[in-house]
Amino acid sequence: MRLRGDRGGGQDDDAGSGPGGGPALALAALYVVGVLVYGLLGHRNVIPSISPDEFTYGHLARSIADGDGLSWRGQGFPLRSPLYLYAIAPAWLGSSTTSAYALAKLIGAALCALVVVPVWLLARRAAGPWLALVPAALALAGTWMLVTAGVLTENAAYPAGVAALAATVAAVRQPASRWPWAALGLTVVAAACRSQLAVLILVLPLAALADALRAGRPGLRAGIARQRRTLAAGGALAVIAIVVALTSKGALGVYAGVQDYTPSLGALLASAGRHAVGLAAMAGLLPAIIVLALSASRAAWSDDELGPLLAVFWAATLVLIAEVAWYMAGGGRTWHIERYVMYVVPLGLTIAFAALVRARPSWRALAITTVVLAALLLLAAPLRNVSEEEGVFGLFRPLHGLLGTSLPLSLALVALLTGAAATALVHRGPAAPAGLVAALAALSLGVFVVQDAAAWSWRLDAVRAVRADRPKDLRWLDHAAHGPVARIVVATNATAAAWTEFFNRDIAQVYVPAPQIGVVGGPRIFGRTCTWNVAADGGLQLAPGCGPAPSRFLLDDEVAKLTLAGQRVVSDQPAGRLVEVTGPAPRLLALVFLPCGPRLHRIVIGDDGVARRAGRVAACSPQIRGNLWPGGPGRLELRFRGGTTDQHVAAAGRTTTLPSGRTTLVSVGAPGRPTAFDFQLDWTGTGPGLPELIGLDLVRGAERTDLMGAPR
Repeated sequence: MRLRGDRGGGQDDDAGSGPGGGPALALAALYVVGVLVYGLLGHRNVIPSISPDEFTYGHLARSIADGDGLSWRGQGFPLRSPLYLYAIAPAWLGSSTTSAYALAKLIGAALCALVVVPVWLLARRAAGPWLALVPAALALAGTWMLVTAGVLTENAAYPAGVAALAATVAAVRQPASRWPWAALGLTVVAAACRSQLAVLILVLPLAALADALRAGRPGLRAGIARQRRTLAAGGALAVIAIVVALTSKGALGVYAGVQDYTPSLGALLASAGRHAVGLAAMAGLLPAIIVLALSASRAAWSDDELGPLLAVFWAATLVLIAEVAWYMAGGGRTWHIERYVMYVVPLGLTIAFAALVRARPSWRALAITTVVLAALLLLAAPLRNVSEEEGVFGLFRPLHGLLGTSLPLSLALVALLTGAAATALVHRGPAAPAGLVAALAALSLGVFVVQDAAAWSWRLDAVRAVRADRPKDLRWLDHAAHGPVARIVVATNATAAAWTEFFNRDIAQVYVPAPQIGVVGGPRIFGRTCTWNVAADGGLQLAPGCGPAPSRFLLDDEVAKLTLAGQRVVSDQPAGRLVEVTGPAPRLLALVFLPCGPRLHRIVIGDDGVARRAGRVAACSPQIRGNLWPGGPGRLELRFRGGTTDQHVAAAGRTTTLPSGRTTLVSVGAPGRPTAFDFQLDWTGTGPGLPELIGLDLVRGAERTDLMGAPR
């Protein structure tokens, strides 16, 4: 590796001073382009797709805008990093929640694109103000920018975290200056955007120690003496932070449970390996090859510009990977989340491209690194969660589409191809540093373009498929209710409930069944809930604590269908049924447990890595059961659409045959008193070859009441 002088290699004499007008204008233009591009892409992501993150942050931001602070239906929410929420809260000051979601994403894109500023300021010292635009531009070019498609704290945490790391580099370079305090202050800001980044407080003392060690044994004493203030202050603060995190669960807020994790060493190492692969893939592999080659060079570590950059990069990488490996392995998650480690990518880009002005790695080092990295990538784990593994997916999918290669082989081939191209450019390419930077950056940008196209296409295709199962009018409840609504859950928290509550303001209360009735399955219900019970005569008993019950109820349980006596159906949607009742004491008419749960289209990833919309599926039991409080005699009518073979339904001691290909009515008498019923089916599951329940009515005289609601 060849090092250049402090002012050589094309670096401007004023590289460390204030920017000229040209680079500053170019940086501003770069920022505007980033906001426009990701604002437009984010606008195509029409509904939240990252659960529960987007639903949580969007709801809390709306609560802030409504003047209720960090709360959810009156219950405080222990989020310790609300800065991003306050930044997007103005989006919810208007009346339209769909417009609020779009505006919040635009605000997020404007925040996220700010990363160009700290990256440019960091890189211009090594490369000069013009070439520093290269890593600044590439910091906006990767799959990590998919965070702008949603309401995610990373939109603010990304520029804040990168700014904290950039200040840490300056602090390591100038330990006697005010930069160490600036780095700590920016770390606090980053942690206020996303609590995960509180671990960056460990980076400063670790990077300072690495900087002290990089001169080797002869300069160790002098290096430690030079960094003693940073080591003492940063180390003390890091120890305090660790003690507080380990002893006070309240300090971690919503992440308090991680203190109780006990992952095995094997699980930790496996998760760390997955995140290391994800980090390299997210950066397009080429920057990883260059950084690894430089990291193996004693001369690079000894350089006064590259050394601190490498020290902070590796300290931050190890800290972040260790943190997320603990979180993922401790929670039993067997995939990696690339956005959790995205904050070190701009440092890697700065080292890989801006540092080429000062250092030109040998072509042999690049070739060896390429082969070693490609061999390691052959051990890569399979895809498990594409929405969180976009970088890996973006590299795998295009090559698989061309050659049919597996994921590990695809990653290894990309590493070999890009590494070989970089090796050739270093060996026979432009002699001028600026030309080499431009050539390698163009190669990296080409990888990013292909990678981004695959990742964004998958995300938007998946969102379109989910959107097709949501109501055409996402604000259907508010438009129909015009006032507070109480949601009653029986057996399962509906899959559509998160979207319903996200886009509709009128859900004021949520009631869950008392323990003697059952336990709610499905996704977690956030915010304050109260219990409901049913009296012997069918009276609906609502526990106090949620305020007076309104006259409008949202009934959206996908397994158990609750019907109120005298209800008026205001709106019946696949996402739920809005009903209105009159009188001070609502009473149940029927409670039916259907044989099948939610039958929604699923998004599945095939062996080829393509996202496809699967057929409607459901978990089914071989019975339909429930209770009636009819208040008078009548009959219960069930209509089945036959399958491809004859099937049978047994009830009240009588068996009815369901002929194939025909619609059959099954009817049983319903006495006037409260009664239970049970229909036994001789099949389970759902599909084109099996019968389907298409109607369930209670008939009393001339009155017919639909007990099922709109088909799901």
